Amino acid sequence: MESLPARIVSLVLGKSDEDFETLIRDLFAYQYAHNAPYRRLCDYAGMTPETVENWTEVPAVPAQAFRRFDLSCIPIASTAAVFFSSGTTADRSSKHWFSDESLELYEISLRTNYYSRFSRRDRLFAVMPNPLDAPHSSLSHMLGALDAEEFAGNDLTDFRIRLMAATEDSRPITLFGTAFGLMEMLSLGSVQLPLGSRVIETGGFKGRYRELPRDEFYHLLRDGLSVADSHCFSEYGMCELTSQFYSQGEAGSFSGPRWIRTRCIDPITGRDAKSGSYGLLRHYDLTNLNSVGVLQTQDRAVIDDDGNFSLRGRAADAELRGCSLTAEELWSRS
Repeated sequence: MESLPARIVSLVLGKSDEDFETLIRDLFAYQYAHNAPYRRLCDYAGMTPETVENWTEVPAVPAQAFRRFDLSCIPIASTAAVFFSSGTTADRSSKHWFSDESLELYEISLRTNYYSRFSRRDRLFAVMPNPLDAPHSSLSHMLGALDAEEFAGNDLTDFRIRLMAATEDSRPITLFGTAFGLMEMLSLGSVQLPLGSRVIETGGFKGRYRELPRDEFYHLLRDGLSVADSHCFSEYGMCELTSQFYSQGEAGSFSGPRWIRTRCIDPITGRDAKSGSYGLLRHYDLTNLNSVGVLQTQDRAVIDDDGNFSLRGRAADAELRGCSLTAEELWSRS
């Protein structure tokens, strides 16, 4: 029988139609056996691979736990890479450790997901540091794995000059960057991208001195880059999560790849939020191989019947108590 990583890769590449529930439960069993902090959480909750009867029962880890624990299935000394969160607060940044196998799976999955949505023909420009200069940035690593042609680094003026030179070619450009980076670049002046070009923003105003409402920001993108609303996209990802979600247009909702499932959890009941009501996003990601497969976030959202969601801001720490064991409770039992 194929190994678990190979089975997940087969599903990602569309070479297998293996049942998601089987894979997420097998991933749970693997992580329960090899990830000690996660096993403590599961034991405290009374949930083990033998007692879980449905994929929705696999215990979720709060995203904040990645700040406190080395959630790795192999010794840290043997890992191939570690990505940090932006660390915009005084708390420790989250750390997501990758084994060789999980790093390879990450790159396969991000390419598969991205190229199922966006053209390989486009020239890719990244408003972010080069991965060589930011080895602990998962976003920079992602754009490096996608073979981005140009990176902004710390010099947006020079990057804008290079971008404007590239517009002389009629080949479409995909401009990928944080909301803050894109806004700062456009403060230097507009750039008319070639016909058919796209812009993909990743959020990223948190902790900055300037922030725009979403409608004003998308107006800035459309006018400043000469792109239609249908060619403006948003990417939702996290340091703690291996997979990415994308939405199209200012009012679009986020959708993920076939190897991830998302639920909106009512913070009061701990069950699925009622249709049309907000909940806190919980992701079941098969490509989170070396850490934990189920992540409880603080992201408020409304989800539809197809599993697509629209964000509604961030929840307070207290709201997580109805959803899962908090990082603080797990820490007190370590």
